[in-house]
Amino acid sequence: MLLTLDHEVKCRLSCCKITSCVEASDADTVTFASLKTGLNTTLKIKIGSPCHWEALHGLNIKSLTLIWAFEALEVNCVELLSQSLSSLTQLETLSIEAIKYSPVFLEALRGLHIKSLSLSQQIYRSWNHEKTLLQSLSSLTHLETLSIEMCEDSPGLWEALRGLNIKSLSVKKCNSLNYVELRSQSFSSLTHLETLSIEVYKDSPGLWEALHGLNIKTLSLSQLDLRMPRNWDHEETRSQSLSSLTKLETLTICVPKYIDIQLPKSLKYLNIYCGALLPSELRKLVYSLSASAQTVESRLEFGCADLTQTLDGYYLMIKRIHKISPEEYIAIQKELKTQKNVAVKRFQIFNRKHTTYWEDDIASSNWSVHDIGRVDDYYQDDDIVKDDPYIKFISRMGNEIINRISMRLLITPASIISS
Repeated sequence: MLLTLDHEVKCRLSCCKITSCVEASDADTVTFASLKTGLNTTLKIKIGSPCHWEALHGLNIKSLTLIWAFEALEVNCVELLSQSLSSLTQLETLSIEAIKYSPVFLEALRGLHIKSLSLSQQIYRSWNHEKTLLQSLSSLTHLETLSIEMCEDSPGLWEALRGLNIKSLSVKKCNSLNYVELRSQSFSSLTHLETLSIEVYKDSPGLWEALHGLNIKTLSLSQLDLRMPRNWDHEETRSQSLSSLTKLETLTICVPKYIDIQLPKSLKYLNIYCGALLPSELRKLVYSLSASAQTVESRLEFGCADLTQTLDGYYLMIKRIHKISPEEYIAIQKELKTQKNVAVKRFQIFNRKHTTYWEDDIASSNWSVHDIGRVDDYYQDDDIVKDDPYIKFISRMGNEIINRISMRLLITPASIISS
């Protein structure tokens, strides 16, 4: 069993003993019993056998991640698992990564007092036990945050989400979105929902329809594959849905190519991560923002390139990359500095140093700051919020993109400037 703790404490269990290796200190051997009073942190465990559940019993931990590497869970182990999880009285956050979820595994979640739950599958499989999931989720009365991988669109899964009292929902790896009405009903039933995050493989009109009229404050929409420009051309439906989000304050969109968006009047923060953006598209986007009737802080991250997709025959899609010199974007930055209601808080160019691999945890280290004529201003060391969409954006950019730009803008309504 492999454990990972905060403060870079790494432990390896042999039977009921742990060898703890703490940075800047000698190795120390301790037992689970000694951790029951002193471990008030995060624990990550890779399960090698169902009998290891007993070792978890009574630990004083707030966050637990379980990695289950087997497809099935023996029925006679469910009670042991349930007892171990229910004995973790301080537990607030539970994450489970499994090859496949069995109903007995989901039953063990019932009645826990956790505030945050994450369920992910290591390979793509359909959820086949939605009824059990529904019963388990509805029993988690203290749950505030839920993250779940869809893999395949399932009506039972949308049913399982209906009516939960959660404040934050993350739906990941949506391969297809077919049950439009059911998904809309599910979202609208989440009356306490404030934050919604959705990862999709491609855009669909049903995605935007499901968002219509929600009372959320934060919305994040991401396309998983930034290397292929899937269609994001449902402009009318997108505009109608975004304008209906009257309480939306923060909008994050991560897409392969530029898309037109209509800002809700309540919006305060806009993050756009774009795999490839033309200089003309940057100019169009910024001047569209500058016409806003409200003050908006905007973060733009994009590749210096044009990305197109053509059909070769009936099936094979060919991606084409046209690299664009960063100097063309610098000209636009200089234009923006002449605008009274647009403050360029950051303009930084990055060069690719290394090839980026899918889901590379250190993808940000593959880029270096590039200074052309001192275009980087005094804001270059400002605090960069590395949210989940941003981290994935950096790791998933096509290796053909050799330059990217990071911008921060503060848009003030012209009416306020003139007054």
